[in-house]
Amino acid sequence: MQGSPVRLHLQVGRWRCGNDGCPRKIFTERAPELALPWARRTNRLRELVRLIGHGMGGRPGERLLSRLGMPVCDDTILRAIKRVDVDTGAVPLRVVGVDDRAWKKGQT
Repeated sequence: MQGSPVRLHLQVGRWRCGNDGCPRKIFTERAPELALPWARRTNRLRELVRLIGHGMGGRPGERLLSRLGMPVCDDTILRAIKRVDVDTGAVPLRVVGVDDRAWKKGQT
């Protein structure tokens, strides 16, 4: 909404299974075109965070996204880059970047 953060409150239907032999007791509606199950962000925001993080990195991406009204921390951006999407079939990353100072101290 023009640079302002927006919070969606989605209300979905929930049903209980009356069959005692059923392993799942509660069923809910899904909206896969909007967000993944148990997601805290929409699919569009998740993809934007991944793309901006891939192009800019953690802290610069954090500053840009907060100016655009999508505040996320730099760690979230880096996690989004590392995460492998089953949909895209991307190859998992092993290293996002190397910090020479940390490398000297023996940290990986």
